[in-house]
Amino acid sequence: MNKQKIIFTDSGLGGLSIMADFVRLSHNFGLDVLFFNAQYKRGQGYRTMDKNMQVKIFDRALKSMQENFDADYIAIACNTLSVVFQDSKFKEKSSADIYDIVATGQKLINESAYDTVIEISMPTTVNSKIYQTKYKNVISIAANSELPDAIESNNKKLIKKILEEIFFELKNKLIEQNLLNNKLSLFLGCTHFPLIKDDFFTNAEKFGINFNQLLNPNTEFASLIFDIIRKAIDIPSSSQANSLKVISRVKLKDSELAGISSIIDKYSHDTVRALLNYEYVPDLF
Repeated sequence: MNKQKIIFTDSGLGGLSIMADFVRLSHNFGLDVLFFNAQYKRGQGYRTMDKNMQVKIFDRALKSMQENFDADYIAIACNTLSVVFQDSKFKEKSSADIYDIVATGQKLINESAYDTVIEISMPTTVNSKIYQTKYKNVISIAANSELPDAIESNNKKLIKKILEEIFFELKNKLIEQNLLNNKLSLFLGCTHFPLIKDDFFTNAEKFGINFNQLLNPNTEFASLIFDIIRKAIDIPSSSQANSLKVISRVKLKDSELAGISSIIDKYSHDTVRALLNYEYVPDLF
């Protein structure tokens, strides 16, 4: 039987933590697992593009995934790209089964233990209102677009500054709505954010905000993809190692490699090795 191929993709490197968690769960499935960095150009992320350009560039990336790698499954491990994907022309043309993290996030919010959910996401995600629901009171805060890069490079000073801005805005909103003392769920709507979840809680406490529940779509999405593939394929009785690869059309900085590696190492050493030996393909898409 041919190896099943699955691609995890993100507009940066945050989705590697989801791939790493999936690899941990499926270590003996004998899969071809690829992380496809869909960042278009250094200094020109999706957050700098208008909506039409976002769709155009991500369609090119998806087309490359299909034509060059012939994936059986594509997992969009990125909230921003999941939002962009909703308008994708490629959506109906793909031969692969495509899953995006937004559906997982929506389910988590709807099933939250508390009526008020604080969504902290990137501007594209917040502006789309994709996590607004009639079942919960969702208060959305758009994080500074520099936060994912700061997390990847482990820039603690910039992370602290941006988080303080987030919680200053959030506290004012909670006071306006008389919700500061209510029980709250925290939803982290960017795949980078759960990587520093402790920093979110620490800064919240400094502003007198208490979260009673964390909604982390990263771990839920990894488990979902694992369950889908486990049910779809026959797992041989003898253990077969997965084949892992990371590919990018932008050169990754040493600080990015070191920062993300230190985070995902607790999930999967093999994913760290694949990242450190990533393939640079400038004409990837």
